[in-house]
Parts: sequence; C-alpha cells; structure tokens
Amino acid sequence: VEGAVAAVTRALLDGAAVRLVADPAWPLPALPPRVRADAPADAHRLLVTDRLVPLDGRTAVLRPPSLVVGVGGSRGVPAGQVHDLLDRGLDAAGLSPASVRCLASADIKADEAGIRATADALGVPLVTHPAADLAAVDVPHPSEVVRAAVGTPSVAEAAALLGEPGRRPDAAL
Repeated sequence: VEGAVAAVTRALLDGAAVRLVADPAWPLPALPPRVRADAPADAHRLLVTDRLVPLDGRTAVLRPPSLVVGVGGSRGVPAGQVHDLLDRGLDAAGLSPASVRCLASADIKADEAGIRATADALGVPLVTHPAADLAAVDVPHPSEVVRAAVGTPSVAEAAALLGEPGRRPDAAL
C-alpha cells in the first residue's frame, strides 16, 4: 500500500465513505462497508492497480502482485543492469515495481547471480522453466541467436507468458 494511507484510514475512522476504484476485478480481502465503488466521487479513494498513478493526499493505492517479469541475459550479467532494465521496462509500460509477483526465466538462468540478486532485491521469487516449455510458447519476437544459445527462440517473453507454474499471469512484461 502506498500513497495517502493515513488520510484514507483517518477518513474511515471518522465514519466517512471511501471510494473503491479497481482496474480489473482483483480478489480483495474483506473491507469495511464504508469502502465501496458507489461512494461519492469526491470521497477519499482506495485505488487497486498495478499501474503507475499520480499520488495525491486523498488516495491510498493497493498494489496487487500481478506482474510476471520475464528476464534473460548473457552469462555474468550484473544485477545493476538487470534491475535498471527492469525499472526502465516497467516505467515505459506504466507499471509499478510494487506489483511484481515474480521474475521468470529459463532453467539455465537459475544460477545467474545478477538475475537472482535482482529477484532478492525485489523480494520476489525467481521462477524458471525448461527450454522445451519456453520453446512451445508462441512469442511476438523470436530470436535465432537466443535459440542457438539456449535452445528456445525466447527466454524473457516466453517465461513471462508462462508465468508461475499453476498460476496464469494477469499481466506480463
């Protein structure tokens, strides 16, 4: 949660209605009855989104863990480069790093220190997939260079689209 958490909490404690605004239908915990979608437009807001939004003094933003970020890289890629690219990609897509659910890559990258350190810095798991599973994913930007090196035409895109085993990603970057 980020933004005007104290102001929205104060409004609730004072008995005021708080407007609930959510992108898609995220599963939400039980909320006080005063937090509702039909609250007045000028009420304090609880916004549920993985998008970057301007913060103001009347809105608290709840960040759902919705983003699976596909990551690849050359052997020995430094964590700083991975993290910088991730930040730039999320920013360009208008997405919040607070909503990153996991990093996803190929099994061959599971021991890659820079990728693992980036996942650790974000406090998210690194999920990896066998090259054969990644090769089965139809991606918009296949690469013959990646196919020759890893055995699949895509690592980052395919891994993001596969998401976590047993979970369908809500969004992939």
